[in-house]
Amino acid sequence: ESVISALRGFLFPCWGETSTFWDALVFMIAKGIDDLLSEVQGYKGVLCTTPPPLPAPTPAPLLCSGPNMVWAGDVKPSPIIYSYVCNLRGVIESQFYQSDCIPPPKPATEVLGVHTLKYLQAHGYIQSAIMSIVELYLTSHTEQDFALVLAWLGLPLAEGFFLWYLFNL
Repeated sequence: ESVISALRGFLFPCWGETSTFWDALVFMIAKGIDDLLSEVQGYKGVLCTTPPPLPAPTPAPLLCSGPNMVWAGDVKPSPIIYSYVCNLRGVIESQFYQSDCIPPPKPATEVLGVHTLKYLQAHGYIQSAIMSIVELYLTSHTEQDFALVLAWLGLPLAEGFFLWYLFNL
């Protein structure tokens, strides 16, 4: 019941039943995209169904369908940013946020370098955040200045130091 109520927080929920843990893991990693699932050797498939009814009135049935994605050239970012909180044993919490992620303009790309750009895109940073990072990098004199100001703006301190490292590869 808690799983079903958690589904209501997602914009694109997909409910699936699998016969084995392996199939469930493959489905989660491929995010339900049929083209990716068909490439996995030994994958038996997922039966897409609606969630079982709750005692209280339920919304309209959820349909399982893969997102409309393009895998060549310009890959469009997800409207949702997924973030995981980990300890030494693994993931202890999964968080998701709505995103207005759009690619940074050309000058920012030239300043960032390929490693920093890929890192920021992979973590779903929005354009205004990327521009703030670039501006701060261009005006900072030391690694400590850069990381501390980013921390003051809300970024984890260790991530600020890591971004400085990426800028200076």
